[in-house]
Amino acid sequence: MNSPQESDPYREDRIALLKYYNSQCMTHAGYFISILLGIVVALSTLLSEYQEIAKVILVIPKFIVIPATLSFGILILILLFGCVYALCGIFYWGKLATAVIYVPVTKLSETKKKLSEEKKIEPTRLLVLHTSFFEKVANEHPTIVRVKNISQKPFLEKKEDQKEEKEKKEKK
Repeated sequence: MNSPQESDPYREDRIALLKYYNSQCMTHAGYFISILLGIVVALSTLLSEYQEIAKVILVIPKFIVIPATLSFGILILILLFGCVYALCGIFYWGKLATAVIYVPVTKLSETKKKLSEEKKIEPTRLLVLHTSFFEKVANEHPTIVRVKNISQKPFLEKKEDQKEEKEKKEKK
């Protein structure tokens, strides 16, 4: 009977990525709590000081009141978008952490072969793992990946594309 270390040569790398994904998930949870707290404080301040604010608004000229009101509304919208972004981050990194457990070793060898052929380099074990996990999450939840605005191309490919574009521009 094979021990867990013998059956999965990527075990230590999986643990390292799992810790990284967990820290990202916790970071986004902190963002969410902070932004939510900001919304609560802003709205409670507005509601508790409503009568005083109403008195001041009557005295201040409208050309100052209207931009101030719009600014406050924009602030609340930005905070709400921040909450959505943080929630998507929690979901995204959580799904990557789940993929650490469910992606089989055979899938990893396929990904390694594909990366080797595409890049003409020997990919690191962490790149192979992360790419496999990312593909699993991108296939199951493409909307979350789009909301997080994460490119489906690995970082190296972006640099190669930029170099090719520069070469094409220089030739023209």
